[in-house]
Amino acid sequence: MNVNSAWQRAQEEANAIPALRMQFFLSRINYVMIMANDLLDLHAHTKDQLISKYTSSMLTLLGENPQLLNITSPTDIDIVNRTIKEGNMAHVSGYREWILNQALVSLCTFLDAFLEETVDIVLRQRVDFLYDTKASKEATFQEIVENGLSKVIDEVRRKEVGHFAHLTGIKSRVKYFESKLDILTNAIFDWSHFNDGHLFSHWTLDYLSDTYDKRHDVVHHDTYPIKTLKELKEISDAFSKIILNLSREVRQKYSIMLDINRTILLSELYQRYQKETRNSKNE
Repeated sequence: MNVNSAWQRAQEEANAIPALRMQFFLSRINYVMIMANDLLDLHAHTKDQLISKYTSSMLTLLGENPQLLNITSPTDIDIVNRTIKEGNMAHVSGYREWILNQALVSLCTFLDAFLEETVDIVLRQRVDFLYDTKASKEATFQEIVENGLSKVIDEVRRKEVGHFAHLTGIKSRVKYFESKLDILTNAIFDWSHFNDGHLFSHWTLDYLSDTYDKRHDVVHHDTYPIKTLKELKEISDAFSKIILNLSREVRQKYSIMLDINRTILLSELYQRYQKETRNSKNE
């Protein structure tokens, strides 16, 4: 076995173990904040250039189509120029709030994806949680015979995860963890594990729901409820803590591996198989 074979074998063995991607989703939350910071910084340094660019582009367009404007006096032309520039100033100034609120949409999307993946991996570990689901009751003996029990279970689980994903509102999805997976809502919002936990005492299920309502307003009403980077940072930190809390719960309650643990395991397996390779060469 060469080094590449040892690495491939270690990867195959480690990846065969289901793992909740806690580290992956925490990194995505972090990336959103980095992106927002960078875009806001870029906006601050290029705002004047953007206004000039948009104004010049519009004046060029109008100049190429004089029939659209029946004006010739310098005063009228100056008024048009000033009106266009002021409109572009308002437009470009709005970029800041647009960046902040699109970042909110991304944060909620990543938290939704993490919750969905958590349900999926718990149901893989605890198939008995599928017993009372609608999908399991609809499965037939014929399907088991024709497709095999394993495939039927996979399909029942897929449908149940889909059911979870389509529950209306973040409240109902969080409550699903308590009613179906035996993970208490209070545990998800337990800030005692964090040094700055006292700063998040107001983050309850209701507060999380209010935050999701803001996301809904951004997506469906084109409003910008998030006004400052500080507000966005608090949401980002709260979401990260929710991910950490839920990861801790499923790991302790159901012995589910986390991706960071699987990475450590991969390293251990690689070292073991690499050592076997060296020993076999020395024999």
